[in-house]
Amino acid sequence: MRAIRTMVTIGLMPGILALTACGGASPSSSPTASLAAAAQTLVDPASGAQCGGKDLRLTRDRASMVIDGACGAVVITGSHVELNLSQAQSLRVEGHDITVLNEKLGQATVTGQRNTLNLTQVDLVQLEGDDNVVLATRIGRIRFLGNGNTLNPSGKPAVEDRGRDNKVL
Repeated sequence: MRAIRTMVTIGLMPGILALTACGGASPSSSPTASLAAAAQTLVDPASGAQCGGKDLRLTRDRASMVIDGACGAVVITGSHVELNLSQAQSLRVEGHDITVLNEKLGQATVTGQRNTLNLTQVDLVQLEGDDNVVLATRIGRIRFLGNGNTLNPSGKPAVEDRGRDNKVL
């Protein structure tokens, strides 16, 4: 019985090796590329972590943290989160009841509900969710797609409103 199993295994090896060699996977989908991408994203770091240009993903509920340094893309999927963030290329808030303090931001997109963004400088804010509040010292543009949102800017940003009951104070 053992001899038959060995012969079957040896007989299958060339076919397995040929199929492995012909796999159409691109280099970016290799395990090494996946590990490199994961290394470029901080997931649920401890408060006080340095972003160092990496992306940041917060998935935990009821988290409160300060992240130092410049971040790439920041995504918050948890809820009841408090985040103090120095700088980021982009921010995406998918959870609800989140508070973000930020100094400099390229673009913010909020799909969740009842969130508060307190921003110093931001190019574009897009509010897709409902009942969100944005305070901003300098804001380039605001796009309302949700309902019942409030923007309190220091200046007069360009406003696009496709929702209902949104306010610019």
